[in-house]
Amino acid sequence: MSCKKYVVLFSVDTVGETGSQLGSDGTDIAAFTWQVLDVARNQAQPVQTKCIKPRTAVAEGKTLLCGIQASDLVGAEDLHSVLIKFQSEVDKLGSFCFVVSGPLPFRQCLHPEASRKKIPLPGCFYTYFDLVKEVSKSVPSVLPGSTLQDVANMLGVSLVQQSCGGREEVKALCAITQKLLSQGHTFSSAETIDKNFDSCVTLSVAALPSKSAVRLRGLPFQASVDDVASFMAGLNIVPGGIVFGVSAIGRRTGEAIVVLQDAEYAQLALKRHHHYLNQRYIEVYEATTEDVVHFAGNLIAEDSGTQDPSGVFVLRLQGLPYRATEQEIVQFFGDAALVKGEEEGVFIVRYPDGRASGDAFVLFPSESEVEKAMAKNKQQLGHRYVDIFRSTVKEMQRVLPMTEEQATHIADALGIAVDTSEYPGAMRGSEKNCVKLRGLPWSATSEQVMEFFGPEFQKEIASQGVHLVLNSQNRPTGDCYVQLSTTEAAKEASEALHKKHMGTRYIEVFQCSGDEAAHALMHRGASTGRGGGAFRGRRRDGGSRGGGGGGGGGGGGGRGGGGNTVKARGLPYSTTAEEIAEFFSDFSIDEKDVEIVYDNFERSTGVAFISFSTPSTAQQAIREKNRQNIGQRYVELTLS
Repeated sequence: MSCKKYVVLFSVDTVGETGSQLGSDGTDIAAFTWQVLDVARNQAQPVQTKCIKPRTAVAEGKTLLCGIQASDLVGAEDLHSVLIKFQSEVDKLGSFCFVVSGPLPFRQCLHPEASRKKIPLPGCFYTYFDLVKEVSKSVPSVLPGSTLQDVANMLGVSLVQQSCGGREEVKALCAITQKLLSQGHTFSSAETIDKNFDSCVTLSVAALPSKSAVRLRGLPFQASVDDVASFMAGLNIVPGGIVFGVSAIGRRTGEAIVVLQDAEYAQLALKRHHHYLNQRYIEVYEATTEDVVHFAGNLIAEDSGTQDPSGVFVLRLQGLPYRATEQEIVQFFGDAALVKGEEEGVFIVRYPDGRASGDAFVLFPSESEVEKAMAKNKQQLGHRYVDIFRSTVKEMQRVLPMTEEQATHIADALGIAVDTSEYPGAMRGSEKNCVKLRGLPWSATSEQVMEFFGPEFQKEIASQGVHLVLNSQNRPTGDCYVQLSTTEAAKEASEALHKKHMGTRYIEVFQCSGDEAAHALMHRGASTGRGGGAFRGRRRDGGSRGGGGGGGGGGGGGRGGGGNTVKARGLPYSTTAEEIAEFFSDFSIDEKDVEIVYDNFERSTGVAFISFSTPSTAQQAIREKNRQNIGQRYVELTLS
């Protein structure tokens, strides 16, 4: 980029942090401050400030860290309106470029907030010059991250800063820039911000930038590549650099690896720890090269959200009326989204005895149809609202109770490439050729389960015969079902391995039938079939070692995080998830939003956790329903 006619010295103030922590708390922008500098004449126009109305009102009489008064924000316009007027004003300059003190104003404040609020940014906000880096080109002793005061001292520029706000920063930018221009400096090779993330390629792990990856935790299971890219708005991601974590049965784990273009962007990403994606806060941690290789090599890298390696686009529906038919599911999507093969593209999940489970898989011909179908999430079919999740053919194979021959027939009929060798069709029937493991560490993998069986029994494990059980939040429950070659092998394994240790924990091993294993694996929840996946041995004080998800290792770790979960105590021990959902029927609670806590003997503890759509709804439910009766007992409700 050649030198422009004008330089626009630019700064932002937020409602929260300033200085090196600007934007780290995710608070809204409170003001733009700028000053126009004529490059040829090296003359500056007056400093201008435009206050911006934040999403959350500032308390009356409060002074922000940047020095702005609450009264200054009264009557201020919103960000979108200010951007339109600002663009109109700078467009009059014709040829100009932005100069800022560093990456924070654009990358950590403006782009993330515009992304959250779905505000289109003018093209001029995708390039800028970092003044500190510009000075370092001619003064090597100026290091990245130096303050403007440090830079001014190096250049012999006198600054009189009376506050830490945007006006003082712009004045400092102007003084330093004028010094550079007087020395013949030319602004060229601007920093650029990518407008779009390239998801059409697979991540190459051969030449990853050093220390450039981060690991996200707590993602909604429905989150797409676009959602993650939006969360990272302002930070350049390498092509194919968003990789979701999936479990042994192809379900999302709520984690993802994001590979950025350099280590500087990764450091900025780490400052987004506990920022929100929709209603959930996201944890951001540094990722190692080994983490990236593990995610990219052993898990599923999703380039368009739902497209399976077989070329099929799959969604999973949960919460369907039990009597819903394939035709009614097709009609549910109607003209909004085209189902592949119409009724032949709908697969209702049933229990081994033929009863509908409330789940179904639906195939779509393209990503665009999937996006349209996702718009139906939480809408009603009959009297129940339906949850829609992105899925894969692999998961469909693992969950649907079909024989290998039926799977092959469906694959041929719909023209999809299905690897039937992974299909666990033999895990059905009353034959007790399976074992159930209970009490596994929550970090246990299929490979570790195989090692637990040892050489004697490893040879008896069926192909693709290890199935870890997840709860309704896609977290491990500590249970696992393993299919062996014969009933005799299952009996011998259960007797030899019962209470053998894996690490510091002893594992309980029980012989069971294929039907029992299939029933447990059919839902996200462990083997209960009710309540969308009850926790085993879950105790918030960590006192129980049972095989459940929850207090400790990682079970249930993804439930909201934003104060939208209510703990109910004092429930009758016979209470079902359906009855709890009915108790909260005024708040659109479905049994899948209910998690009942069980002890090691699979007895109810009288405690349950209920997930609400928003924190405010959860608080309203507590106000209205606390200490009301379910059956003969009153129930105590608290935020979890």
